[in-house]
Amino acid sequence: TTSVLPANRAWRPLVFASLAIDYWFGNATKPFYFHLSTFCWFLVLLALMFALFRKIFDRARPYSQNMWVAAFATALFGVHPAVAETVNYIIQRADLYSTLGVVASLVVWIYFPGARKYGLYLAPLTAGVLSKPPAMIFPVILFLYIWFFEEANPTAALRRSVPSILAVAGLAWLTAAMTPATFSPGAVSGHGYRITQPIVIFRYFRTFFLPTGLTADTDRVPFNSIFDADALAGFVFLAVLIGIAVRTARRRETKPIAFGLCWFLLAVLPTSLFPLAEVENDHRMFFPFVGLTLSASWAMARWLNRRSVRREIPAAACALVLLLFGAAAWQRNRVWQTGESLWYDVTLKSPRNGRGLMNYGLTQMAKGDTIRALDYLQRALVYTPNYYILEVNLGVANGALHNDADAERHFARAIQLQPGEAASHYYY
Repeated sequence: TTSVLPANRAWRPLVFASLAIDYWFGNATKPFYFHLSTFCWFLVLLALMFALFRKIFDRARPYSQNMWVAAFATALFGVHPAVAETVNYIIQRADLYSTLGVVASLVVWIYFPGARKYGLYLAPLTAGVLSKPPAMIFPVILFLYIWFFEEANPTAALRRSVPSILAVAGLAWLTAAMTPATFSPGAVSGHGYRITQPIVIFRYFRTFFLPTGLTADTDRVPFNSIFDADALAGFVFLAVLIGIAVRTARRRETKPIAFGLCWFLLAVLPTSLFPLAEVENDHRMFFPFVGLTLSASWAMARWLNRRSVRREIPAAACALVLLLFGAAAWQRNRVWQTGESLWYDVTLKSPRNGRGLMNYGLTQMAKGDTIRALDYLQRALVYTPNYYILEVNLGVANGALHNDADAERHFARAIQLQPGEAASHYYY
């Protein structure tokens, strides 16, 4: 499972098997081996995305420059700074693996039609689901692909999707059976979480085109009412996006746009409907951005094809976009270089995030600057007053400064919040 903490014990066996292998290769928790492993699978994903994009573009309309459009789309995803968040974030290789499973299954379905009757295309999907549950959305993506590009009859498309539906149903049952009863997603209000998701989805969409404000830990809080201005704006955005997807699905040439938008919406659906502790996370953009990259790149290519523009101009524009996004990704890599740089960035981008303030405080405590650490821990307490780990750390910091009464008070509070957790008792 994903944690020694009972409330955090989700079941993702493939992810933790891979982490164990990386640990064995490095003979320690050296980040290099974990990052190398993640990056190699990321390159595999990019290769499969290129194959997928090329085939979809050719089925919409066989332009001679489809290969270059697919190459640009793949490169854009590869250097996108929001994607860099996931590739840097070792534990979130789960997003990479689950996305890879979905893309690989679709590629096998498309390129090896003779093997469909044997169900070989379901093997990567199985690995994806055993890495992270959002991969369970694959049957809907497969259905849409078949309907848009292979079968005009939706009933026939649904019938051909049945094996994947049955496979996902079995994997869902297995995942539920293997997840400990102590697991808690951590959401305070399911209603507040869900009505906040439309504006979160809009922020993900906007970030694809304007990747600013990236943070490893958000401080967004759920809305209290659907009538909040931002909440309503989010629902309007969703309606418009769905309308565009429906409209572009009517013509063969624009179906890649529709398919990509549907992929984007379907990929955010699991984390939008299932309430989690954080209403948004930047690593959740990884899976949806495959579809958005497909959609945006094809829309751009069609717009250029309808205008007589010298080839050098779009080529230079594409190179400039890749250069700018690559520079932004490099900057995010620098932020992720150390724990101190990462959590300091969080305190700037998400100043109301108690966990971010606490974690940056812990980096200062590790350096021996306990007074600065205590300042950040106390600031974190304003936003997360019922976080037992924060109380433990406040106890440790006060103890180090010989504020014994305050230390004991914080340890007692930690034990009160989570009497079954060993850390509270141990440090006390």
